[in-house]
Order: sequence, then structure tokens, then C-alpha cells
Amino acid sequence: MSRANPRFHRTNPPAPQVPVGSSVMRYRIQGSIEGQMTISSFDYIGPVASPNLTQLSTLLVNARAQLLSYYRACVSADWTVTNESINIVNRNDILGIVSVVSAGQAGGRAAGHVPTEVAQPLIKLTPLKGQHGRGRLSLPAIAVADVTASKISAAAELTNITTLETQMILNVSDGANQWTPCVSQRSTVAPKLVIGTSLLQAVTTSALLGTIRRRKIGRGR
Repeated sequence: MSRANPRFHRTNPPAPQVPVGSSVMRYRIQGSIEGQMTISSFDYIGPVASPNLTQLSTLLVNARAQLLSYYRACVSADWTVTNESINIVNRNDILGIVSVVSAGQAGGRAAGHVPTEVAQPLIKLTPLKGQHGRGRLSLPAIAVADVTASKISAAAELTNITTLETQMILNVSDGANQWTPCVSQRSTVAPKLVIGTSLLQAVTTSALLGTIRRRKIGRGR
């Protein structure tokens, strides 16, 4: 199916608009594997119209404590952290922050990883039906030792992924306010800011691995 030759009609209700007086924050873990960049994003909505630098810094520290070690526990030791960042994604007049405090930290699973375009998909679910109510996060650098016949077979790895999923649905504090995990919807027109969100209800996965075409060698910039 293509836009030029559509065969199906999808009905995708828009996500609820970001409330006045609220902001959407994106915490990102950027890493490196075989010289390729990996980025994993986690979105949260909070009751703060204009988060200040202190609040963003606290959010970064708390998001790191809540997610990074559990994320690293799922990926091969061949993968390392490059940086972490916090950005407000529903507006473009607030400067985000980048931290290299965790740079160089490696994954916690055995060295030796599946091809870089192979990943473990985690599916984000919300009460909203349709594509705007679902999200995806793809774990990079899955250890070869954890895989049998294109599926994750190691019990310890499955446990680690389940633990990460649990951490992903917890709130993050900026010291005074609670920020709730969500799935975001961006505008289709420039500057393509987030215009709507639906609260994250659950994160699920299957043992079957998936692919990330943009991680193929030589693809992208």
C-alpha cells in the first residue's frame, strides 16, 4: 500500500492535546555499537508550563536512576553509552540539556551481539486505539548468547526486559512535580512539535526479534 495507491482507510483518532500549563519531556539514551549510533526515547508529560534548568537537571538524574541501569542490563557489553539528554518536545523555546556522566558505561549482557539491524522491540500501549495510541522502543545490541532461532531464549534476559518494562511505566519527579510516561503525537507541519499525548498503560514484548532498517551498515548519515 502507498499514498499514491491506497487500498485501505485507517481511522486513527488523534491523541488528546497537551493541556495548557503542561509540558512533554523526552529522555534519551544515546549509545554506540560498531561505530553506529543508537537512540532510545522515553516521553513523559508533566504539569509544568515552562520547566527551568533545575527541574530539567533533576528530571535527568531521576530518569537515569529509573531507567539507565535496567536498559544496560538488557544489552550486550559491546554497546556503550554515549550521552543522555532531556528535551521539552512540545515547544521549541526551552533549551534542553545533555549529560556525558554515564558515557562509556557498557551493556550488562555477554559480549558478542546479533547484527546491528536486529533489535528487540518493546511495544508501548495506551488506552487510545489506533496508531497514535501505540509506541515502540527497539533495544539494540542483543547478546548472541541470549538468542536461539531468532528468539530471546535466555531466562535472565527475559527477566531483565520485563524489569525494564516495569520501570518504563513509573513516574519521574522533577523534585516537586510528577511526570507521567506517555506516547506522543507530533504535528505533521514544521517544526513538528508534539501536540498530543496518551498516557502509557503497559509495555509488552515477545521473544521474537525485530529489525531496525536504519541501523544497516552504510545507511543514514
